[in-house]
This record gives sequence, C-alpha cells and structure tokens, in this order.
Amino acid sequence: SMSLVSSVKLVNLFELFSSPKFLYSGEKAYKHLALLLEIFNNIIQYQYNGNQHLVYAIVRRKDAFGRLASLTLHKAVQQCSKAFPAHLQPEYDADAAEQVAALSIQDVDETGNPIQSADSREDKSSKRADNPAKSWESNEET
Repeated sequence: SMSLVSSVKLVNLFELFSSPKFLYSGEKAYKHLALLLEIFNNIIQYQYNGNQHLVYAIVRRKDAFGRLASLTLHKAVQQCSKAFPAHLQPEYDADAAEQVAALSIQDVDETGNPIQSADSREDKSSKRADNPAKSWESNEET
C-alpha cells in the first residue's frame, strides 16, 4: 500500500507534468505525463485495495485532471505567455541539447580524445615544415 505522503507527491508530480509550460517545453515532454497516467490507471485498476490514499489524493485534485482534459494549444500558449513573458523565458530546449550532445560524441574517439579532421592535420604539418627546429618536439608530443 502507498502512504499518504507518496500519494500526494505523485499527484503533485502529475500537476507539474500536466502544466502547459512543461507539456510544450519539448517535443517529447508529454511522455512523462503519459507514463504517470498509466501508473495511476494500473494502481487503481489492479491494486485498488491498499491504495485508498492515492484515490483520495486524485479525487481531491480532480480540477487538475479537468484542466488537462480541456487543454488546447491556444489556451496553453495564452497561459504560458501570461505567466512567463518572452523576455524571461530561457532559450533552452532539452531535445535540442540531446541532439547537440549526440553530435559532439561523434567528434571524439573511444578514449575521449578529439578526432582531428584532415585540414587540421595539414595545418600542423605545414607549421612543422616552417620551423624545422621545433618539428622534433611536435613529433614527440604526438
């Protein structure tokens, strides 16, 4: 059975995940809400006995479920722009950050050293040819 505190925390998490700001924050943000709703459904359907606290917390916050049911894109944009003006909104997109991280992983080898392109290798070899006295030092470093 779930305690009252954990039940209230789960419903608080639902309110956070169902807020328009969170739902429209990224391309895949809705998945968190879908998983949480599936958890609620399974607990109520298969483990109703012993989880009265969760049912009570859901009934107490039924307005949050009603807001989610009536959510439209137009209303969500209005709520977000009213609560969070454009000059205060961060320019961070979690999905875009994942894409940049995936690209940067491809630029390093398995030991974590950066992979040099052919152009940068040619630049180093031309610098060594210009200064033959230091070319032996750079050969030791590589």
